[in-house]
Amino acid sequence: MQERPLVVDGDGHVLEPPDLWTKNLPAKFKDVALRTVYSAEAQGDALIVERDNVIMRAPGAGNIGGGRTPESIRRGWRGFRYTDGDPAGFDPKQRVKEHNREGIDIAFMYPSMGLYLNGIQDREHARLACEIYNDWLADYCGHDPNRMYGVALVPWQDPPAAAKELRRAVEKLGFRGLMVRPNSYNEYMLHSKEWDVVWAEAQALAIPVGLHPGGTWEVWGAAQAYQTFFKKWPNMRLYPGFKVIHFMFDVYFGLSLMVGTGVLERFPRLKVICLEAGGGWLPHWLDQMDHYGEMAPYERDGLSLKPSEYFKRQCWISCDPDDSAYKFLPDLVGEDRIIWATDFPHFDVTAPSQTAELFHSLEGVPERTKRKILGENAMELYGMKVPSRR
Repeated sequence: MQERPLVVDGDGHVLEPPDLWTKNLPAKFKDVALRTVYSAEAQGDALIVERDNVIMRAPGAGNIGGGRTPESIRRGWRGFRYTDGDPAGFDPKQRVKEHNREGIDIAFMYPSMGLYLNGIQDREHARLACEIYNDWLADYCGHDPNRMYGVALVPWQDPPAAAKELRRAVEKLGFRGLMVRPNSYNEYMLHSKEWDVVWAEAQALAIPVGLHPGGTWEVWGAAQAYQTFFKKWPNMRLYPGFKVIHFMFDVYFGLSLMVGTGVLERFPRLKVICLEAGGGWLPHWLDQMDHYGEMAPYERDGLSLKPSEYFKRQCWISCDPDDSAYKFLPDLVGEDRIIWATDFPHFDVTAPSQTAELFHSLEGVPERTKRKILGENAMELYGMKVPSRR
């Protein structure tokens, strides 16, 4: 009898309690803590990061679409509250039921509200906020520790503290990865030499770094750069224009920084995942980066490899369940470099079943490659053994 393939979600999301930080931060930070408030303008919850960054819809608002049809999303968008999000995002017991329903064996957990901690400017505040989140996530995943694994948030605003928190999260909490927004954290970005201490720690711990984009133009990134366009043309503000453009752009830009400025040259065993931007952009990136590297070799000073070679050595791409890229990426970057992710319980979850859509997308893909994409690649990427399946 043929073994059932292992199915691993490489990028699922939790929904943090809306009072996680206001409840647990010291008194001096409670007034500026990451939190949700009702906004009449948004006709729903807004997310506040410190004092000056107000995001008009809390990240939980997207969950109204989780596993539903576009029609139900449009009907329920206005007036939606963060706590109306899918119960499986908040409650690990419900999450296990959801995984059982979908046939997901293992999942790696990323944040929702925590995606916006890069909006914090105070270093101590950022450090404490990340510690609070990581402790909470460890409890969430601890409900079924053999099937749910945490991915750490660290205070990139304070690089030495970030390296220290990463080691704590991996060694004490059992986390399997590290997340970074491909945007700025105060004066620092992916290519900043100050972050080398964090890259060195991630490399030493043999855990991957997930480049994970996030929405809103109040926090620096492609969304901020394009805000004039989106506000002038509100019908393009979110989907498809808003997310399609800025999620892909931020990951594209972030990967370019890490390759072009020598981060992957300095840290040849650092593992990088391109998350939640689909897979279709990657051929363009590989072609153009290699082409202009050859056209302008002086731009490659200090780089021993072509950009495409860095990718094939150190990087992975995450695709959506309905992504067409599964058909051509294996020949382009290798069958070992591709994982899939649900993004559950966020807006773009495929209805009514993510895994059903995934298996449909993988039709015609060779069986060995299919098994790798379904789960084996993610297990290797996150440093885990592939269990026997029956």
